[in-house]
Amino acid sequence: MSTTFLLPLSLGACEATGGNIMTDAFGVVALVALTPLIAVRLMGLQCQSVLNQEKKDGLPETVMDTLDDIVDFE
Repeated sequence: MSTTFLLPLSLGACEATGGNIMTDAFGVVALVALTPLIAVRLMGLQCQSVLNQEKKDGLPETVMDTLDDIVDFE
């Protein structure tokens, strides 16, 4: 959804400043395409840091082992 707003904005800004549309506006499209991947990566790093902090704080290993269990809700 953000591509429909950011791409015309970057094209207009590029034309207004006299830049080359193909080289100057392409970075915005690449950034929009990579944003979900970057967000998932950052959430994984944050989750890993929370788990490491809980492990350092002395959380029992039995609780840590149950975090990886698959729970099937029916």
